[in-house]
Amino acid sequence: MKQLIENTMLSDIKEKIKSYNAKITSSNRTWEKQLYHILRPRNKDNYPNIKRRFKEKFELKTLPKDQTKLTEKQRKWWKTEIVKQAGRTDGFAHVGGNAVDVDVSQLTEKEKRDLKTQIEKEEVYKVFPEFVQGSKSNYGVSLEKANVFHIFKTGKGKKKANTSEQEKKPINQDKMDYFFFKKRKTGIWV
Repeated sequence: MKQLIENTMLSDIKEKIKSYNAKITSSNRTWEKQLYHILRPRNKDNYPNIKRRFKEKFELKTLPKDQTKLTEKQRKWWKTEIVKQAGRTDGFAHVGGNAVDVDVSQLTEKEKRDLKTQIEKEEVYKVFPEFVQGSKSNYGVSLEKANVFHIFKTGKGKKKANTSEQEKKPINQDKMDYFFFKKRKTGIWV
């Protein structure tokens, strides 16, 4: 059933972008792929809360550079923490299949506005424009400057967002997605 929910968003977004010169660059991630993004040196300023908690838990001054440097206990900790936040807008929306990134660099400003309107019209999805250049990203940019749309489920509208039991549990949430970058406006996020 969860796979069906995850594929629904991807299918919806594919349908909405098919008449535009846009392409999906990221959708559902495994927890291992999310961990890759967290530990990646180019993302050193991202995911600060979960990184801090990991270093405190294992009494480390620095993070390992990649997953191969983790002990089995550390790896289990990462899996547990990432899965707790899977699918959450303020957690790891891509892991739960509740976020899709779309490259809109080939679109005009009018096409971006039209696509954004089409995606958001049922209030099922929200578009967060970003500008990605090399290893840097700026978030909450104007449509004119945006070259990527981060699209996530809102929990409103006709189609419901993923509401698994896991997602309903209270957790110590990290602000590394939309809400985190809305405040910072800059950073690296994939």
